[in-house]
Amino acid sequence: MTIFSCSNISLSFGDLTIFDNLNINIYEKDKVGIVGVNGAGKTTFIKLLLGIQPPDKGNIFVSSKVEIGYLEQNSGLDSENTVMDEFLLPFSHLIELENRIKTVEKELQKGNSDKIKLSNTLANLYEEYNSNGGNEYKNRVRSILQGLGFPEESWNMQISTL
Repeated sequence: MTIFSCSNISLSFGDLTIFDNLNINIYEKDKVGIVGVNGAGKTTFIKLLLGIQPPDKGNIFVSSKVEIGYLEQNSGLDSENTVMDEFLLPFSHLIELENRIKTVEKELQKGNSDKIKLSNTLANLYEEYNSNGGNEYKNRVRSILQGLGFPEESWNMQISTL
């Protein structure tokens, strides 16, 4: 059963021809990779497939049984951040709690006269930190990075260098 087909697809941007009379059929259980050098038209092809970019001519068929996910090439990542920094962003609340805990602990070590108030504040901060997964989030991030195939030596590299 055909799940996707392109018939006589042509697409140009100005004088630049991206596709000229492209024909392709993908059948159920086919495994397909889209491979090419930068600028070859891989992203444009995906946009055609999704209906984001209409062809200049030709027909595209996508079976209603097919679900397609698409993550835009422009990731929105801060290229100055490290890989680890980007993966820690969803946990910024926990990182802020860690910083507040350290600040209160330093105040307690100074022998501040308000030890009871500081101790209560510290207990509340620890409660919030622990109840929000503070003891687990770093291991979760490491597991996710490993699962996505990021070698550990890349975790401290800037996004812009990848």
